[in-house]
Amino acid sequence: MKAGKLAKNAVPTDRLRDNAVATAKIRDIAVTGAKVKESTLGAVPLAANSTRLEGIDSTGFVARRDPLRALVDGDTGSASIARGSGAQGVSSPNTGRYVVVFDRDISRCGASATLADATATAGAPGEISVDQPTDDSVEVNTYDSAGAATDTFNTDGFYVQVAC
Repeated sequence: MKAGKLAKNAVPTDRLRDNAVATAKIRDIAVTGAKVKESTLGAVPLAANSTRLEGIDSTGFVARRDPLRALVDGDTGSASIARGSGAQGVSSPNTGRYVVVFDRDISRCGASATLADATATAGAPGEISVDQPTDDSVEVNTYDSAGAATDTFNTDGFYVQVAC
């Protein structure tokens, strides 16, 4: 045996001073999970916030897994929510412009829309665009086939979906 080297198990655990073996003195992959007493481990520094994502508590993940959606009916002569999930209401400040309000902040979400009809199988031809959601609402713009702004009561309505 060389000088300075100890034989395996030469120093029993009860003969080691507390904190005598530091990380730098332990060979890589020498300590495995099976050799660690879990109750002696402290909190992982980044784990303190591990139950939150983008400020949302983990209990909200399940409640928010379904996309928010609204079928806006234009057949009535003014826009209204025919059905959906999380949609609170709709307003039309200008021709062809609709603001659909949802029950939570959607500013970090994405939205899509398509022309639709709440009472028939197919909506009228036309075009639709969606702006980036802000706070709790998304702006939807509808156009006729020539590209001119038009209200949904001329195109039946639209379907908007927000995914977070």
